Amino acid sequence: GRIPVRYPLTKMVGKGYATVGDAAFMTIPITGSGISNSLRAGQILADEIIKNNSVSVETLWRYQVKYYEEIGAEHFFVDYVKRTLLMSDNEDIKYIFESGIITEDDLCNFSSGNGLKLTPQKIIFKLSKCIKKSNFVILLFYKMFFGDNVYC
Repeated sequence: GRIPVRYPLTKMVGKGYATVGDAAFMTIPITGSGISNSLRAGQILADEIIKNNSVSVETLWRYQVKYYEEIGAEHFFVDYVKRTLLMSDNEDIKYIFESGIITEDDLCNFSSGNGLKLTPQKIIFKLSKCIKKSNFVILLFYKMFFGDNVYC
């Protein structure tokens, strides 16, 4: 079947239902973490239902909040990069990866919940690569590392 690709649902629960896995858009093809996300989400859901001995909307809502706190925030960077790349032209995408502005380590660290591992030297290196390219790359770098709603 087709795998839904986007960020997780903004509302994963309601009266009598909770979504997990592909149904909740927990897939992140860049990192292949959909199965892991789904298993972790299922564990959070089961723990909340057992702890509260209930499947009320309030209990299910606790599952959604915990999912976003424990898992969703880990994937902010990867999701942001994915959506930015989808709107970028080929030359900018090629430059971002070939120059080292975004590396495999950056994606792995964020997809595993470790945040960015940036030393002052790495920040200067990445910023110097941004300055050499278009305004798009500078804006991308700024938003990823210093913009609003960035979790590092």
